[in-house]
Amino acid sequence: MRPLPLLFAAALSAAVLGASPAAAQTSQDKTQSAALNLGVALPVPQGHCPMSEQHPAEREIIELTRQINQGRNLVMAMFADCAELESLRRQGRALDNYGGYLAPLSAGLEPLAMPRSQFLAAIAQAVAQQDPVAAIEGEMRERVERADLALEVGEMSGLGLIHQDDTAVYTGVIQSLVMADGSSERVVAITGITLVQGHPVSVNLFAPFRDGGTVESLLVLQRQNLARFVTANAAVN
Repeated sequence: MRPLPLLFAAALSAAVLGASPAAAQTSQDKTQSAALNLGVALPVPQGHCPMSEQHPAEREIIELTRQINQGRNLVMAMFADCAELESLRRQGRALDNYGGYLAPLSAGLEPLAMPRSQFLAAIAQAVAQQDPVAAIEGEMRERVERADLALEVGEMSGLGLIHQDDTAVYTGVIQSLVMADGSSERVVAITGITLVQGHPVSVNLFAPFRDGGTVESLLVLQRQNLARFVTANAAVN
């Protein structure tokens, strides 16, 4: 499977920040990259390792992700399953389990003047407004089954708000990808959105979709990593 470029939920960030995600220019991307990465620790989920631009295959993935997010989001870091990353480096095998950190450029360089709790409440509300049907409360596996059954080849199905705590808001999608040989594969992405040092950040985690257990397992990994992320950057909020 070829990794999907990470993309922060632009509609969510715009709803909370009241700004256009496409307003920033490329030159500003570099300025904000230096500002946001200063003093911000970026842990990776258990079993994952950071990607490095020193390796051609990883550099290609990172550069593609930057192109997709240009003018919208800062690509802060990317990571992948450690064993898969080693296979990519040695044998060129595609990644199945990967993810990364993004920050919306619409937020600007100045920290937001709101506590994390207020930011997360606004994000949760934006999720519900964006997809009212998917945001309906229900058992996780039942919601995943409904999304899976409704999914057509080449499309994606939202899971709505799947979890919220003091650390982050979590949402997800299942996507059916059309492969080069005409077959299809299903991928699930779980995104954790939080506020660190006054800056909105999303952490995205992708994996092959099998059933509701896949979503539950990814959510556990995401919650653990987001807790580490927020703790490591606890100077503000």
